[in-house]
Amino acid sequence: MGDVLVIDDDLEIRLFMKHALRSAGHAVLLASDGDEAIGMASNFPVDVAIIDMQMPNCDGFEVAEILEEHNPTIKKVVITGAEELLPQMEKLGADKILLKPISLETLLRAVNRFFDLSLV
Repeated sequence: MGDVLVIDDDLEIRLFMKHALRSAGHAVLLASDGDEAIGMASNFPVDVAIIDMQMPNCDGFEVAEILEEHNPTIKKVVITGAEELLPQMEKLGADKILLKPISLETLLRAVNRFFDLSLV
């Protein structure tokens, strides 16, 4: 399976994604904000980053750009509860865009497609 970095300032969302992705066989790193995510990604290369767009310190747009500079092959799944951000997220070059709330099935389908896996 793959290495996934989940970046979200909401602890419940991070834990939900961690549990779901680990049960599907992925290795998962968690970051509560953009600064933490950038530090982790520079030390632990990941295949996929799930990035919340609205976070304190360093927003998701900034995080996505920096992660891609460090790892041009990283796949970016961007998430938000704010539909008005969708046009900006599309310009960002996101590989997948998800609107909150996100179901288990939607999350796994979005991540597994990068590893050519079916839902388990």
